[in-house]
Amino acid sequence: MNIGYDLINFGSTQAEGTTQLTIGGGFRTRLVKNVDVGVAYEAGVVDPVGIFEGRVTADLIWRF
Repeated sequence: MNIGYDLINFGSTQAEGTTQLTIGGGFRTRLVKNVDVGVAYEAGVVDPVGIFEGRVTADLIWRF
């Protein structure tokens, strides 16, 4: 379970007074014994949508 908006968020000078609320989903799968890959999509759900309308995030986990 991922709690929080981002691990690190440096903010934005263009975000002052903006509300950001998103909903998203994604998946992660194991490709081989020590490599996982995942992808997620988030969409803004308030009007106006805030800083972004939607975003795709991808990750690759390599265990050694």
